[in-house]
Amino acid sequence: MLKSTILLLSLLLVSGVSEGREKFKLLGKAPMGSNFRPVEVESLIPFNKEYDQYTPEQRSLYRSLFVGIKENETPPYPKHGTRKLYMPLIKGNERLARGGWLRLIANINEKGEVAEVSIYESPHKEINELALAVMFNVKFYPATCDGKPCAMDFQFEYDIRKTVKQMNTLHSEDIPGLRN
Repeated sequence: MLKSTILLLSLLLVSGVSEGREKFKLLGKAPMGSNFRPVEVESLIPFNKEYDQYTPEQRSLYRSLFVGIKENETPPYPKHGTRKLYMPLIKGNERLARGGWLRLIANINEKGEVAEVSIYESPHKEINELALAVMFNVKFYPATCDGKPCAMDFQFEYDIRKTVKQMNTLHSEDIPGLRN
């Protein structure tokens, strides 16, 4: 049975409603000449834990993102945590320097495999290709329905931070309007 659900990881991103709750962060690479690593994404649930390692509050937060999920059902979840989804995208974006929303839905089958991915929004074609490669290579724990593995949709949203490509050297031709 295909159970259509909605998982909006972006809703877990820290907002004003999260006062007093622990915040988890994934940091990017420090820009040249700086020791400060930018925050790429924040969440109210840890990136490096599996679903069964969450506290009851964290599980409740995660489950609340699935519309219509029953008490005896569990949603699909990436093995080894959501870090496996975010880190390749963060590293790829350091090279691509594209920012904007990435929105996709992956159907996770009863074996925990990604059966299909539909991308609804992306800042660039190269991010699409990277996101597809990431999704098809991440292993998931399948959803369970009445104690048995079942197929369920997994929605992933990520507001990719706009980065600036760094130049190792600066030449006069790199600066518009500057002549030798």
